[in-house]
Amino acid sequence: MNKLYIGLLKKILGVPKGTSNHVTLVRCGELPLDYALACNALIWYLKARNGPNTLLRSYYLNEKADDLRWALSIFFRPAEELLTRLNDLVEVDLFSFKDTSAKFWIRKAMCWELSDMWFRENMSHFTKRLYKRWSCIKLNPLMLTKISTTWYHQLPVGRGYLNSIQHKYYPSIDPHCRFGCGCDETVDHIFLRCPFVDTERLYIQKLCTSLDLPFILSSIFIAPELKLSVERLLLRFIRHN
Repeated sequence: MNKLYIGLLKKILGVPKGTSNHVTLVRCGELPLDYALACNALIWYLKARNGPNTLLRSYYLNEKADDLRWALSIFFRPAEELLTRLNDLVEVDLFSFKDTSAKFWIRKAMCWELSDMWFRENMSHFTKRLYKRWSCIKLNPLMLTKISTTWYHQLPVGRGYLNSIQHKYYPSIDPHCRFGCGCDETVDHIFLRCPFVDTERLYIQKLCTSLDLPFILSSIFIAPELKLSVERLLLRFIRHN
């Protein structure tokens, strides 16, 4: 199931199959499958613990009152232990919720926990420049063209068809900018320095100013309000022979 889950996310982004699973999840703003399922389970636990007097709550109370049954519990006790662990990571009391209103805070706590794991991994250094922490940020579903959207998602995960990236796999490819700048065609170059896309870059800078965002790569690739403007700049590179 996890293979299918990750595979679908990679298809949504249009990234190669070999892209790191964690990088794919971070780019999509999604939790790993086990965390996502655990989040839903915790919602049910809170409904049983704090919700109205239903059969589910009665079952929880009976199990909690019996030490042996509680020790052998395969749902309520593990859920309580997980929620206790997550509760230390956020500024609200997760045990005070009784319905789906807890989902935002549970996901936030899980993201904090995942962030620690994310930065302990010695990989995906470029993606980590953009994403300072794991977060559930929803992507902008709009697209300018299919190919520009593919580039928009491939570059943040360290993939794509920039000359400098392709040169790593195919040394015969010239790593320099296709516009003839003489500089290596890197993500930093095309978005921050290349003089041939000054018009598109200036427009993105103005948008960043209006949105009170710094003009840096993390804003460029993460802020959903910038997506179409970023794709317009990418199209200049894509269409230049």
